[in-house]
Amino acid sequence: MRKVILYIACSLDGFISRDNDSIDFLAGQTNEVVDFGYDQFLASVDTLILGSKTYSELINHISVGVWPYVGKKVYVFSNRLKGSNEEVTFVDGDVVQFVESLKQTEGSDIWVVGGRGVIDPLLKAKAIDRYIITLMPNIIGSGKRLFPQLDSDTLLKLVSAETFNGMVMLTYEKR
Repeated sequence: MRKVILYIACSLDGFISRDNDSIDFLAGQTNEVVDFGYDQFLASVDTLILGSKTYSELINHISVGVWPYVGKKVYVFSNRLKGSNEEVTFVDGDVVQFVESLKQTEGSDIWVVGGRGVIDPLLKAKAIDRYIITLMPNIIGSGKRLFPQLDSDTLLKLVSAETFNGMVMLTYEKR
């Protein structure tokens, strides 16, 4: 069965964006090209789940004019955007039900890219199978937290921990 993977970076104090949705602090601490294993990870997934704010940030600030997920099936959850275009299919509905139905189909793993609108319901439903979280060496003090307040614990098993120029990538799986 396909796995649902949260592959994301956050500040050391647990924020995935600033209050104004900026992710400038995720740029890293060096101009040196570092292999984070991103290309290998991207090759392991064939489906991506994004929220509409993450999609907007992607196309307007991060990857302007160049679609970074060619050949992948990309679903964007949005209440206002409808239909589809060459890159994405817009979805309005229950993200947990949608992702659980995707898991039952043929394919590779599913990457939950962000943001909180798609991450929170999946976390609360314990629908994420693997967590790959890169901690950036920044403390930003406020913003949008990676993890919401949950009603119960989610027990995880550490699979690996790697360091890259001051950043730490932690991989956990559900027990």
